[in-house]
Amino acid sequence: MEQNGENIEIIGEDDVKAAFSELLDLCPICDSVENQNRLIYAYNYAYEAHKGMLRKGGEQFIFHPIAVAKIVGKEVRLGLTSMIAALLHDVVEDVEDITIEDIEKEFGKKVAYIVDGLTKVQKVKDKHSAQLATYRKVLMSLSEDVRVVLIKISDRLHNMRTLASMSDKNKIIKSAETIHVYAPLARKLGLNKIGRELEDLSFEYHLPEEYHRLIKNIEDTEAKREAVIRDFKDKINSKLNLTGIDYEIQVIRKSLYATWEIMRDKNLDLEDINTFQTLRFIFKPKDNKAERDQCYQLYVAITSIFNPRTGSLRDTVAKPLESGFEALTVDLMLSDGHWKEIQILSSRMSDIAERGYSSKKKIGSKDELSVREQWLLRIKDQLVNVHQADDEFFDNFKLTLYTSEVYVYTPGGDMITLPKGASVLDFAFHVHSDLGLSCAGAKVNKKITNNIHVLESGDQVEILSSESVKPREIWLEHIVTAKAKQAIEHYFKKNKKQSLVDGERIYADVISDLKVKSDEELLNKLLKYFKCDSVEKLYIKLGQQYITPAALNKAVKSTSSSNFLQDIIGRIMKNSTSFTDEYQISIIFDPKQNFAVDDRILNEVCIISECCNPIPGDNAVAYKHSDSKIYIHRIECNENVRLNSHFKSSVAQVVWNVSNQSNFKASIFIEGIDRKNLALDITSVISRDMHVNMLSISFAADNGIYKGEISLKVSDTGTLKTLIDKLKKIDGVNSVGRTNMQ
Repeated sequence: MEQNGENIEIIGEDDVKAAFSELLDLCPICDSVENQNRLIYAYNYAYEAHKGMLRKGGEQFIFHPIAVAKIVGKEVRLGLTSMIAALLHDVVEDVEDITIEDIEKEFGKKVAYIVDGLTKVQKVKDKHSAQLATYRKVLMSLSEDVRVVLIKISDRLHNMRTLASMSDKNKIIKSAETIHVYAPLARKLGLNKIGRELEDLSFEYHLPEEYHRLIKNIEDTEAKREAVIRDFKDKINSKLNLTGIDYEIQVIRKSLYATWEIMRDKNLDLEDINTFQTLRFIFKPKDNKAERDQCYQLYVAITSIFNPRTGSLRDTVAKPLESGFEALTVDLMLSDGHWKEIQILSSRMSDIAERGYSSKKKIGSKDELSVREQWLLRIKDQLVNVHQADDEFFDNFKLTLYTSEVYVYTPGGDMITLPKGASVLDFAFHVHSDLGLSCAGAKVNKKITNNIHVLESGDQVEILSSESVKPREIWLEHIVTAKAKQAIEHYFKKNKKQSLVDGERIYADVISDLKVKSDEELLNKLLKYFKCDSVEKLYIKLGQQYITPAALNKAVKSTSSSNFLQDIIGRIMKNSTSFTDEYQISIIFDPKQNFAVDDRILNEVCIISECCNPIPGDNAVAYKHSDSKIYIHRIECNENVRLNSHFKSSVAQVVWNVSNQSNFKASIFIEGIDRKNLALDITSVISRDMHVNMLSISFAADNGIYKGEISLKVSDTGTLKTLIDKLKKIDGVNSVGRTNMQ
């Protein structure tokens, strides 16, 4: 490529060449003509490949790979090979005549491997499979070359920055993918600054009303926060300036989406979230003193002025997180009477806090990446499990990816890192699959406990095993690690045939003991009773002891006691035409069109999802399941986010066409100061004034403060809002609102 020590000519229009020249200036090792020419050659190749292609916004497509390469070089700070791969990342996917073999011939094996990892999977049976297969392909590269994922995150960041030109449906789909997949992945790899931006952009496009409402809330309270921080800095500076420590204080804001989630899930006001803004003390370390010692020196000085919250000190300098994050973190009480999170870290730690391990120059050096390598080793077994379906693979991977950690210890003192919420079973399977399968319980901190006990950081765990113990399906409800889930599911698949035989025998024994006739009618009732979709599944659950003989005995007795009226109704229904079968033929589900929900299809073809209980007036989506049923979710529901990221071609926007006579379940929370006849006043407003039916009501009071939850049947969001406004006017009601998703 190098000719007489001169650069290759840069081709293209003036504005394109100008954009590329900015990229060339960013290249960390492009101080030689040879390296400059390598980047120019890759650009020219990409320019020719994408010539004539336009993006949705109307600009030439080549601007996109240039922008991605800029993010890779400047914000993620990877090297020349990564920047070349970023320039070429869409070439194979978009140009039919160019193959991975062509890329390898022109640019070498490393670049070809990265580009292949970034190329979407095309040749699969349907769009659902393509989407999940692409996720799997990208994630599989984690254990081989993390640069594939880092460039993919950069690609998604530029797509989100330019999302405005897309249709509303595509905005929702891309935002759901980003919030569900790419933002958590960026966070896990330590790209916190990029992760925050991905979350903010996703929030803006996915839930625009909530986004702008929160922005206004932040703007309205900005002056108050600035005054508190200014007071804090003044008091701190007067003390620390005398120590000779070279430091600065930065204000780091939590992502808007994460803030909104906390406000929604915990019913908190913005000012009550102590992590909305974190004050970060960044010091320049002295060469002759350990950084951790200097962190504690600052901690002592700061806490001599402001009181720390008891038990809030977290030391991740001694034990960095998997992302590489290191800091002393503590909550302090500031002048406004609220707790504020404070982080103390060196300039080196600060760099890693924002960019993770990509902030290091030796991105491929294993000796510098030991903590991340440990995380990658923990997921490697999962990554190479090729027998999993793509959706199963991705859901299992999330268990490892998206959770925070707890640190527990073996009897010998070895530390084991597990996801938050991990149980004794997770610990046992982490040590060895055989130990997990025979786990009867454990000694946690020398005290015997059961195998579903949830562990906390600092616990010492000794597993108690027994040959008589066999895995039960209910174990799956008490584990959070992919390794445990895979081992248990593999056990059940392996022993499915024997469980089927055992279950059939148990069923026959119970029927014989009860002296009842086993026929199709009884079996169908039992399937409904135990929520099984087939007789085989019923037998397997019996064989696995998930359904005990005693439970079957009780079920048979209850289902065999049909009265005369039920028999008459059954005969009538058998002779009537099935509305669902007849109407379902006329239902057309097109994800490109709005889906109308009306009275005729509710609870027949169309199911209101219990995870979020959408009601008319809610911004909602419809998802067509493989069982042909159509499930309705609120747009902010976490399950909707998952569905949009996995099955975008089976999701449509909902239009409500229901009558006022239809009623939908909704729940509200209510809090305040207790007084005599308060419950009577509340129920009077609901039943007498609003004529709303109550399904359930519960109140609990403690030292004069009460909290309650009421389940209702309402026609739409307008009715619910009017009811909430009326309840707010009752003396003693301080807070009332719709409860959030399960």
